[in-house]
Amino acid sequence: MKKHEAASLIEKYLANTATPNERTLVDNWYMSLADSKSLTDEEDFEYLAQELWAGTLERTGITHYKRRFRFWPQLAAACLLLGAFVFYYTLFDNPVMQPTLSGLTHEIAPGSSKALLMLADGRKISLTDSINGILASQLNTQVEKSKKGSISYKNSQASKAPLVYNILSTPRAAKFEIVLADGTKATLDAASSIRYPVSFNTNERKVEITGQVYFEVAHNKRKPFIVVTKGQYIEVLGTHFNVNSYDGEPALRTTLFEGSVKITLGKKSVFLKPGQEALAKQSGEINIENADTEEAAAWKNGYFRFNNENIVTIMRSISRWYDIDVIYQGEMSGEEYNGTISRYKNISQVLKMLEYSNSVHFKVEGRRVTVSK
Repeated sequence: MKKHEAASLIEKYLANTATPNERTLVDNWYMSLADSKSLTDEEDFEYLAQELWAGTLERTGITHYKRRFRFWPQLAAACLLLGAFVFYYTLFDNPVMQPTLSGLTHEIAPGSSKALLMLADGRKISLTDSINGILASQLNTQVEKSKKGSISYKNSQASKAPLVYNILSTPRAAKFEIVLADGTKATLDAASSIRYPVSFNTNERKVEITGQVYFEVAHNKRKPFIVVTKGQYIEVLGTHFNVNSYDGEPALRTTLFEGSVKITLGKKSVFLKPGQEALAKQSGEINIENADTEEAAAWKNGYFRFNNENIVTIMRSISRWYDIDVIYQGEMSGEEYNGTISRYKNISQVLKMLEYSNSVHFKVEGRRVTVSK
């Protein structure tokens, strides 16, 4: 493999036109070398080229995104952008600094598929421990857990009975998927919930949520699908969108991927087009902006994506997913991060990747993480 061929692939990486597999392989190559030795060997560059062209992702053992480091082979350097500061790791000449975490005595594992289901009669079912198959029958609807761990609602026949509601909730360090009775799929992030009718037998399909939920709504032009959260009403017919309504975030964020969405807050209504997002503030103001859809769906797809975000914003996401408490020592800088990190790595790997910027440091004591400059 010639160097210019490998260089062209890394240029795609820089231009954000590389495939997910290509980006993951570049990241994995860099991080594996950073953890083991200096970037000095000619064979390392050839190895990267061969891996990229062969596409042997399975050999790397990596199936999710990692922290994105910026490479520029013509200049023989790699750049990590951190706000207005640029740090250079020389690709063939200089060793990479390896950060070490202070106080780490045991690993903190990432979140997993966990949830609690509360039925209409008050019964609670732990979906972490329950076996696969039919979990409950309500009216003419069965609740079934699949081999993949998600649950679904299946109507045996139409019902005109009064609406009865179930509540699905996830703790911190958890994620869960549910298929509602109409075929709509909802994916819950950590510390989230959804309240929904067992069967949609009225002229609308209304659910209530907290936290963050990604919806893939089954199309039904006769029955609009309505999501209620913090006084905001999101109305669709059939579409894909994400709602982030976590407490502590500066705004309630609704991101549209396809279809159309009507958002109502108080007396104000706005409409979203694909690729847009609405930011609703406590004041009642709703702003429409162009969205980074990859960032909005990153949690669902198994990774953190940071797009000009400061360390406080980043640690809010990390704390929910790893179920940790975060303490800040001293005033944090406003420096911003860009990149991706897998959500399926132990916390030490995630924090080490952030420490590569050399602008932030972490001390881990049990489930408490102290952040300092």
